[in-house]
Amino acid sequence: MDIKDSIAAMIRKMPPVVLKREPLKAFGYLARDLFLVAFFASAILYADSWLVGGVLSIFLGMALMGLFVLGHDAGHRSFAYSEKVNNVVGHLTTSLCLWPFHVWRLSHDLHHRYTHNLDKEIAWRPLTVNQYLKRSSFDRWFYRATRSYLMPVSSIVFTGYFIRDALLGRKSKFFEPKDSAKLNLSLVICGLATLGVVGGSMAAGGIYGFIYLFVVPQIVFQTLLSVFTFFHHTSPDRTLHADANWTMEKGQIAGTVHVKYPAIIEWFCHDINWHVPHHVCVGIPHYQLRLAHESLKKAYPDTVKEIVLNAASWKGVTGTCHLVKGKKVGEEEWVTFAEAAQWESRLQTASV
Repeated sequence: MDIKDSIAAMIRKMPPVVLKREPLKAFGYLARDLFLVAFFASAILYADSWLVGGVLSIFLGMALMGLFVLGHDAGHRSFAYSEKVNNVVGHLTTSLCLWPFHVWRLSHDLHHRYTHNLDKEIAWRPLTVNQYLKRSSFDRWFYRATRSYLMPVSSIVFTGYFIRDALLGRKSKFFEPKDSAKLNLSLVICGLATLGVVGGSMAAGGIYGFIYLFVVPQIVFQTLLSVFTFFHHTSPDRTLHADANWTMEKGQIAGTVHVKYPAIIEWFCHDINWHVPHHVCVGIPHYQLRLAHESLKKAYPDTVKEIVLNAASWKGVTGTCHLVKGKKVGEEEWVTFAEAAQWESRLQTASV
């Protein structure tokens, strides 16, 4: 897909107001989400019912996703004008979701820097056929699972992967030594928050509290995070680009998909699925994304892609977007697991 305009030109297609940060509005959303977390947690304990508590814990997980989106704004410095305020809000919101703030922020920056780059993207980058075929049987199964029935909780793997890398210090391949102090601070804060949430859940409600105040909400949060990010950047008609064929413009506006969800999801999760303008300009606060999206859609109607997430679109993506043929220009096409198996069978036959 040929994108003629630069990122700067795309930003100029949007009204200037989309870049305006409104502290009162931002803190209002923060207060709302903290209230929702406290309300649903209290309601779970008050209900003391395995049936009612289970339903309420789903809503608690959705409220955590909302908090994470505010941390997402803070990480991109679009929550407030002050870096210190953004850091405080970021630590508060993401740590409750078990994501160390600076670990997430710095790794997430790589995703934005190389969106849809087949060599450098870090979010949901597919393997090539050859990479897949060289893996062990277990690794193949695990990769297949994370792009199909385990996809909704695959963010747990990504979280653990980057936390592990942050702990490596100077040996890390994703983080720079100059960021060690920030990474360590975030790891400590998140560790203390995790102990507090787990300990508080069990102290308040025993096993019932542990499951419905901690386990289920975290699974719901990770499911939303996984599904959101996967469908934002995976589409049967748009593969990743080889490095020699990649541009920032292609990656951001053409490599990002607007996904429509039920209104209740949008309300809890602060319109994060209006995701195309966020990739064009990370400085847009979440409450300006709808206006920004409509402007981009009007300016680039053939480029901005929209889907409704339903059974058909789910099957279309998870049934098709498995592997890529290769990393060279001209090889940027999707290959299914079944096609890869046939490829391997032909290779084995030819070698006999």
